Amino acid sequence: MKNILSGLASISVSVVSVWLPAHAAGLVLNPAPKNLDFDPIDDVILGAGQQLIFNVLFDRNNIAANASSLEFKFSYDNAEVALAQLTTPANVVIGFNLNDPNCLGGGFNGCFIEFIFNPPVAANAAPALLGTFTMVGINPEIWPGNGVADVSFANVTYKDVNNNVVNLNPYEFEVQKVPGPLPILGLAAIVPYIKRMRTVSKRIGGLKDLK
Repeated sequence: MKNILSGLASISVSVVSVWLPAHAAGLVLNPAPKNLDFDPIDDVILGAGQQLIFNVLFDRNNIAANASSLEFKFSYDNAEVALAQLTTPANVVIGFNLNDPNCLGGGFNGCFIEFIFNPPVAANAAPALLGTFTMVGINPEIWPGNGVADVSFANVTYKDVNNNVVNLNPYEFEVQKVPGPLPILGLAAIVPYIKRMRTVSKRIGGLKDLK
């Protein structure tokens, strides 16, 4: 694999626990984020200084012709997480500005990354690997977080060998740290409580608005 982007060498990191495999129309993340708190955004447990490694793949089911490239707008909350490295397989050439501060430094302006397949990848085959992302926790919010995405893949399109450009669904997830030594399996017992507290909070807010 080609090392496209590396940095943050001074940060001490450790590998995060493996998540369950994934979903997403068009893009597939593996290992995949999982919804841990019943808000609309999937979650990843990540502590400060921990390393987050995941593959981004192109799900080619039901595409009309072989694909020549895929592009998305990549952005992340640099207060909570940072991009340390991006690598691609030998058959993928990456196109984006290495000096773009929105890629190197995060922020939700984001930057567009194009993955060019050489040769083009076949339609209706197993998911094709685009690249392996290595990210590092900076200061993730404590679980259950604020329900706002921290890593986003937006404006996803692919181009086929006939130069047709097709839109695909975006994908995003939130990173959260667990307070104290609470194991991930223990989250299930707390989720209903958190949900009730959020409901009570909304009701109180509604009563204040009536005053």
